[in-house]
Amino acid sequence: MVRVTDIKDGVLNLSNARRVDNSTFVEFSKRHTPKIGDIVLSRVGSYGVPALVESDELFCLGQNTVFIIPQINSQLVYFFLRSPNCQQQIEKFVAGTTQGTISLQSIKKIRVPIPLYSEQITLASEISCVLRKTQSLEIIYRQKIAALKELKQSILQKAFTGELTADTPKTAKQEMAA
Repeated sequence: MVRVTDIKDGVLNLSNARRVDNSTFVEFSKRHTPKIGDIVLSRVGSYGVPALVESDELFCLGQNTVFIIPQINSQLVYFFLRSPNCQQQIEKFVAGTTQGTISLQSIKKIRVPIPLYSEQITLASEISCVLRKTQSLEIIYRQKIAALKELKQSILQKAFTGELTADTPKTAKQEMAA
């Protein structure tokens, strides 16, 4: 059973999803059984977070999540749901002070731009490409940050053990002048 906590950063993670017995599964999935290309959207707490269903593993939804079954390119709808334009629309519909909630009726009111079919495929492909490149760059930068932190720790360690001195090596120009 998928809960809001199983949707993080646009990814549906079923590894920690609550396991339910068969009768509960049947009860909670009688309206819809998930299919690849469906979208799960969180409605309470961390509301408005979409996740694209990318596997055929069976699951049902808990109370605070909802299926969106796209009538157009599902990747494009997913990308739109993550966009600032859609998130602004969602914010306008949120109710509740303790835990923000977006109702099913409000979700139905979200205005999704629908380009021509040929443009849907092109846009989804281009956005996917940019997203992959962005994720790749993010990994590289995280590695660089980790390496810099390691270097900093190494320098601090040398400074505290007396291995680091204020004497700096002379440049070639300084050596020639001497």
